[in-house]
Amino acid sequence: MPIPTTDGPIADALLEFLNECGGEASAAKVADEVAKKLKLSDRELLRTRPPAKGRESGESFWRHRLRQVKFALVRTGKLEPASQSGRGVWRLAK
Repeated sequence: MPIPTTDGPIADALLEFLNECGGEASAAKVADEVAKKLKLSDRELLRTRPPAKGRESGESFWRHRLRQVKFALVRTGKLEPASQSGRGVWRLAK
């Protein structure tokens, strides 16, 4: 399956996974498990973003999309910001 271009499917899978984990998990675990829930192919997981000014090449497109969705969920109050959950920890808001 290709990486969804809209936030909805990623957000749903992310929130479902965090609920299954008791409300928090490491960023790496979230990326791996949400990719499994979405049935992303190895090809999609290996896809990288093209180089651009101010950014290194080789950044994972999947992890970038996941961070975009996380940011949206933080803004809507569904996830805690890193300042509260700690760096590298994704936590459901209380």
